[in-house]
Amino acid sequence: MLITDFNESHVPQALQLARQAYEEERQAVQALPPIKELPGFSGRGVSAIDCDRLVGFYCWNEPVSNHFGLTKGCWSPVHAHGAIMENRGEIYGRLYQAAAERLVSCGVLSHSATLYAHDSETLKTFFFNGFGGRCVDAIRLATPFETLDEGIECRQASMQDPQDAEALSDMSEQLKKELGKSPIFLVPHAPEADTLANESDCAFFVALKDNRFLAFMRIEKEGESFASLDKSVMNITGAYAIPEARGTGAAQSLLSFALGWLKERGYVRCGVDFETFNPSGSKFWQKHFAAYTYGVVRRIDERAFKGRN
Repeated sequence: MLITDFNESHVPQALQLARQAYEEERQAVQALPPIKELPGFSGRGVSAIDCDRLVGFYCWNEPVSNHFGLTKGCWSPVHAHGAIMENRGEIYGRLYQAAAERLVSCGVLSHSATLYAHDSETLKTFFFNGFGGRCVDAIRLATPFETLDEGIECRQASMQDPQDAEALSDMSEQLKKELGKSPIFLVPHAPEADTLANESDCAFFVALKDNRFLAFMRIEKEGESFASLDKSVMNITGAYAIPEARGTGAAQSLLSFALGWLKERGYVRCGVDFETFNPSGSKFWQKHFAAYTYGVVRRIDERAFKGRN
């Protein structure tokens, strides 16, 4: 098996491998939508060739600064890599070894990739190459479910309503603070106020009891994966329940209400992405959604790069 630089002649076979990988995951997660055409990807990468046949490839996006920290890093989307089923773990191991050599030599020390959740061989290979979990893409059918009725009222909210706007802003601020605490330590990418103000592209829902706001949820068209961008899908992009409301059924009732809202409007699926290291959030989403990708990250010691100069 020869490991070489990825080039344009490898694209047709690479697309076949990427398509095959997605269809494999669809067999495990049947809520995933059929996709006619996968998105394109960067040509930066490496290929595995055996007897003039592409048996694997691993490409990554343009490296960027401040990638999960203060160093330069890059990401390999789930559709930008693939390998045949036979000896898949070994092929990915060889591909990443070659990719890491090229990346570290250029000072790219943060490596991230999105992997299919049910591709156990690939997940194991990346784990043993020093990667750890960071985020999850999950999906379910937009079908409401039975919840406990404890006097919880669920409804769509509006930023034009002063009471709703104040409650949403307050809960969003509480969410931001919680995400910054241990063990999450998440640094927000953009001010929450900007996201809340952009109501034309999303819908807000709230759960209340005795006129007290217990939880909120935000749903929009945008998602983190190509599957989540399908026209049949809308995505939960923000959610929070106040500590006193957790375990009361407020979050479950709100999710069921939002799913019913989606179904009424002709959407078939609901997606969500969440951090693996958010204990309460991760437990909730895994209970109600099926994971189909895991985002993994490896951080290379800076001294390894300095030692090469």
